[in-house]
Amino acid sequence: MWLVWHKTYIALFSGGFLACYFLAPWVRKLALNLRAFDPVSDRRVQQRRIPTLGGLAIAIPLYVGIGLLYLWPNAISERFFADARQVRALLLGGLVVLGLGVYDDLHGASAWIKLPCEIFAAIIVCVLSAPFRAVSVPFAGNMELGIAAVPATVFWIVLVTNAFNLIDGIDGLAAGVGAFVCGVSFFIAHMYGHIGMMVFSAIMTGTLLAFLRFNFHPASIFLGDTGSLFIGFSIGVMAVQSSMKGATTVQLMIPFCVLGYPLLDVSLAVVRRFLKGKPVFSSDRSHIHHKLLACGLGHRSASAVAYALTLLFTGIAILHLYSRNRGAGLLLGVLFGALTLMFWSFGYWDFLRNHLSLTLRRKYHGLNLVQKVARLKMQDARDINELWEQIRWVGKDFDLHSIQLTLDGGAGQWHWRNPNADGQIESRRRRFELPRTNGTLWVSHNGHKDDDIEIEKSILIEQLSEDLDRSISHLAKGGDIN
Repeated sequence: MWLVWHKTYIALFSGGFLACYFLAPWVRKLALNLRAFDPVSDRRVQQRRIPTLGGLAIAIPLYVGIGLLYLWPNAISERFFADARQVRALLLGGLVVLGLGVYDDLHGASAWIKLPCEIFAAIIVCVLSAPFRAVSVPFAGNMELGIAAVPATVFWIVLVTNAFNLIDGIDGLAAGVGAFVCGVSFFIAHMYGHIGMMVFSAIMTGTLLAFLRFNFHPASIFLGDTGSLFIGFSIGVMAVQSSMKGATTVQLMIPFCVLGYPLLDVSLAVVRRFLKGKPVFSSDRSHIHHKLLACGLGHRSASAVAYALTLLFTGIAILHLYSRNRGAGLLLGVLFGALTLMFWSFGYWDFLRNHLSLTLRRKYHGLNLVQKVARLKMQDARDINELWEQIRWVGKDFDLHSIQLTLDGGAGQWHWRNPNADGQIESRRRRFELPRTNGTLWVSHNGHKDDDIEIEKSILIEQLSEDLDRSISHLAKGGDIN
């Protein structure tokens, strides 16, 4: 029996690895044909157009692998399909998230489209299997959730889904962290005897490790939202189900430790955006991987640091699982020291102290408010001149150096220079493509010392340029471009 079990898991791992390894180049060709690229922008690290949809190379082997397991009768498949409610719920909910990711990579989807779909997928898991109804907290025992069981389960799944979406910012990061988490989830599921999660974890670990061959820097394909959302959703369910003691109780510390790195990053993002007065779903360039790159590390080195942090987090979970509290405490001390040093090096302590200032928070809030008002007014603009007036207004309120708009390859040009720019240094010049109208928006910043403020302005202007492109295209179709 022992030999049959291990042969099955090795076969599932190896099959997932080989399937993804040979499928990834075909998915890349598909993405190129569909023109599914991750755009170059101030919100992203890469400066090349890389094809996305890489999540298909991970999801397809998973679904095919479980289908083939049905055709391979043995002790594992019999127990797996005898009670596979958790995996069926996970796979069905995963299809919803996978479809959402494909749509987002091809057409783009706002946070207000993504969030309801993610909640719907999480509800599917709760309905078809069961939410966790109690949590086991160290030193406090079991805590019953009662009517909060379903909301807590949905919140957890959606949180982890978006956490992986947020850390997918540099080559090899999300896939590598996901492989670590899936591998550890396999051993945790083995401890608790969860056959379904062991099967799922074995295939996912193999596919993610194979995908790293194409996703390490310099990456030839990205996960895209197709991959990051699917991996996050799957791991969110897997981490909880693998840590279940009995049918309904989750040993809370284990999934929190296993997913320590992505949960840390998403927590910092929420605090950071709150202090800036920004919407939680907005973008910035202050994630942990951004800070690692800013310290001079390359993509591979930054990913290696993230892997090391993940290893520390998962090590604490495993030692806690085996009741090795002294070892877990030692690793926790090392982790605390590493995070303290990292926060100091990244300037997080200074950021926290400075951004508790009401004046600075009002400045961030004011920038976001100006951009929001301009975007709303652009929707009602009757011609290109009214659109340009909104761009000029933003330039003035943002204290930019100059703005230039070029349409149709130079057939139409508009230029604005800040009247207060005399004597000021032009520190940065950004180019924003307007693909629908074959245009370009050039924006020059003044020589301010606060780089974070300038990055915030660039991100807001990039979003504004996307609305400008849509508005000009709409006016052109109606014959109101002049």
